[in-house]
Amino acid sequence: MDRIRHWVSGAPATSVFIIACVVVYLVTAAQSGSLTAPAAGSPLAWDLVVTRPSVEAGGWWRLATSALVHLVVTHIVLNMLLIGLVGRDLERSYGSVVVAVGMLLTAVGGSVGSVFMDPYTAMGGASTIGYGMFAMLVA
Repeated sequence: MDRIRHWVSGAPATSVFIIACVVVYLVTAAQSGSLTAPAAGSPLAWDLVVTRPSVEAGGWWRLATSALVHLVVTHIVLNMLLIGLVGRDLERSYGSVVVAVGMLLTAVGGSVGSVFMDPYTAMGGASTIGYGMFAMLVA
């Protein structure tokens, strides 16, 4: 337990994001009755994912919340592993506020890009946050 507490205190923004993603995943799994592909049968997942029509209908907040929804178990495991490993180092270097703002901007930026490229396909996941974190490492 001390190891977890130490990790969370060293990377609060990253930890809060990972916890939020896991909670959303578990709720969508409970709603759909499937741990392996919970998004298909979950009302919450469909309320959070982004499509161009949903944004145009006033769901602009979906540009950020779509990063919380993961479509299959490998999707969330790999994204959280990437964000957990890279995010901790970034928070040590840049601070939690900068990392949190960067996570929000890359989530929204990725959603805007996906809405532009494929407007009618529902998109979710935190991959763009992982890519943004790699860009911050390079910077």
